Order: sequence, then structure tokens, then C-alpha cells
Amino acid sequence: MTMLGIISLVEGAIPQLVKLAEGLFHWKSESGAEKKQFVTGSLKGVVDQIDLNSQGGQKSTWDKLAPVVSDIIDETAGIIFPPATPAASVPDQARPAN
Repeated sequence: MTMLGIISLVEGAIPQLVKLAEGLFHWKSESGAEKKQFVTGSLKGVVDQIDLNSQGGQKSTWDKLAPVVSDIIDETAGIIFPPATPAASVPDQARPAN
């Protein structure tokens, strides 16, 4: 599998893994780090298996992808589960009139 193919596979799996992690850790507050670790570990396992079965050229693939994957996971989680905006931080003109 080419590096582009691996990137495409990883990128496509991230949203599903983020949603799965959210479901698995729904009972635990402040579990963002554990959710990210779950997603990262799952992706690393897949990439490592591709490396083991490759004909060469992809060794150390995870080392190359890990920094980018970390950023993609953070961005994807922020899109799927946007942080709540406290009412106190909403400008007065944006609040509905009583």
C-alpha cells in the first residue's frame, strides 16, 4: 500500500473512531485524553499491521504519520463534538431580547 493509500485509510477512519471513543467513554467526564489515546492506538495498530505485511517502503510509516494524525484527531473531535459556548461568553448583542 502506498503512503497516500495509508493516509487516505487513516483519514477516513478517524471520524468513526472518534465517535466510537465518545460512546465508549460517555460515562466518564474529562476523558478527552483517554479518547484520543484510544483513537491513536487504534490507528497505530492498523498502520503497524500494514507495515508488517508490506513489501517494503512503508517501514516507520507510523512515525511519519503520528504528528499529523494527532492534529487531525483534535480537529475532527472539535468538529463532531464542538465545545459548548457558555452563555456568559456570548456578546450582549448576540443574545435574544427578553
